[in-house]
Amino acid sequence: MTTKLSHTEKINTVKVTSSNVISKFGDILFDYVNSVFLSSVANGGLWLSLYQSSEVFISVIFNFLGGVLSDTGNRKKIIWHCDLISGLVCILLAIFIPHVFFHLCNHYY
Repeated sequence: MTTKLSHTEKINTVKVTSSNVISKFGDILFDYVNSVFLSSVANGGLWLSLYQSSEVFISVIFNFLGGVLSDTGNRKKIIWHCDLISGLVCILLAIFIPHVFFHLCNHYY
């Protein structure tokens, strides 16, 4: 059985698909840059293994809890709250991370 998509459905399909592609590309690029940077510092293998294992551990915990929350709650409200928390954490990290670390990062690239 074939159904024709309306113009709005086609546009939404393109938007969802392209946003997933961009998100996956960003994830791959972020992981690559972190891997290159961590492998270039002292004890890089240790830091790289900690980074990758913490990424998997956090992914398992949050995917499980996120699935339960999204099934039982309002998804738009959950996404809004998570984006707000993420933005605040980024602002706080930008304020409180020592500037010496930023100069260290620029030294390697």
